[in-house]
Parts: sequence; structure tokens; C-alpha cells
Amino acid sequence: MSLDGFVDGVLINICSRTFIIYSDTGEERYIECDTIEEFMGVLKVCTDKLDEDQIYYSDIPSSEDKRKRRKRKKSNG
Repeated sequence: MSLDGFVDGVLINICSRTFIIYSDTGEERYIECDTIEEFMGVLKVCTDKLDEDQIYYSDIPSSEDKRKRRKRKKSNG
């Protein structure tokens, strides 16, 4: 991201501890956090500096989604 752009929004994936930062110029920056402390630090910067309507969270799979994946039919072959 160049210094000429501004952060337009951020997509946060809590499960994978990642952030995708979108700029007003169309650029994207991917951040992957190695530790929970690092993730929480980046999250704090996002929530402190961005408006609520600029922060998006990726869907977290529910227990029901996991059960549906497990119930796949076994092939008889």
C-alpha cells in the first residue's frame, strides 16, 4: 500500500488470525498473525482507528455447518 492511500476497510478472520486491509486506491494488504497477542494488537489498532462500518468479520462456521460436512455419504465402491 502506498503512502498516498487511506484505509477504506478491513476484513478480519478471527479463526485464522488474519486481516485483509483494503485501501481507497483498490490495493489490498494481507496480514497473518503468528500469536494471539499479535492478533489482539492489530485488532486494537483497527477498532481504535477505524469506524465500525469499515470493519467486517468473515463468517465463522457453526457447529451445524461442521455436522453437515461430516454426514457425507460414503461410496460403495
